[in-house]
Amino acid sequence: MSDFISSAGGVDKAKAAIKVVTDAGGAENASVAVRVVAEAGGPESLQGRLEKLRKLEEGSGKPPCLFDLQSDGKRVARSLAKVNVTDAQISFLGSTQDFEAVLKMIGASYHDVENLSLVDFRKRFSALVVQKPECRYQLDVQVSTKLLAPMDAVWSAFATRRR
Repeated sequence: MSDFISSAGGVDKAKAAIKVVTDAGGAENASVAVRVVAEAGGPESLQGRLEKLRKLEEGSGKPPCLFDLQSDGKRVARSLAKVNVTDAQISFLGSTQDFEAVLKMIGASYHDVENLSLVDFRKRFSALVVQKPECRYQLDVQVSTKLLAPMDAVWSAFATRRR
């Protein structure tokens, strides 16, 4: 230890180490933190894992175009509308002011999109992806199919939440 301290910059390094341990809440907390980071595969691995967890908590993919802020500052996606997804059709189950504004943005009315085939749904809402590539609008989904293709059509333009 005395060799460490007497080496060039040793005192500064010792002070920095003491500060790290103090900032961690003491030697016991610092030891636990070092063990947890090591068990997670090191700092880089832990950072990647924390990012994955954040995405799971906030929703993966693109951020929501519409959201409400919670008191803790987290963004919670606000749904445009509710849809029923069947084997061959996607039907909107009502509208909202937000949905009407989005429809206006893509040059459509509620009547135009109320009941669409899977192909027509993709065509109609592809304009939305072009106009808002940086985010996704949220739909609440009622699933009445065991097939994946109908949900693929919805996911082509929207994030979803099962309701």
